[in-house]
Amino acid sequence: MEFIKTNGITLFVDQQRIRMDILADFLTRNDDGRSKSFYCQSCALLPIDKLWDCHSFMASLDDLIDVKEKCQILKKRLEMIANDLNLDITLKRKKHHA
Repeated sequence: MEFIKTNGITLFVDQQRIRMDILADFLTRNDDGRSKSFYCQSCALLPIDKLWDCHSFMASLDDLIDVKEKCQILKKRLEMIANDLNLDITLKRKKHHA
């Protein structure tokens, strides 16, 4: 809400579209079948410029690298960025009581 008050709704919506585009690309090119939630959390919490840097780096990787290895590389980069910013991007799951 603070961002919208300071910068306006138009810039907020534009940034959300960028986040969605980056997320879609991460899921299309780097999903090992177990990382969707992690990518969603990362794209929601990390700054756009850092996401864009990751996106550009991943796009530069050779297509000969398999998806599993690309996923590991991307996850490590996103975790390093989060650590540098003191952000926790791990998904907190609710415990189910039986």
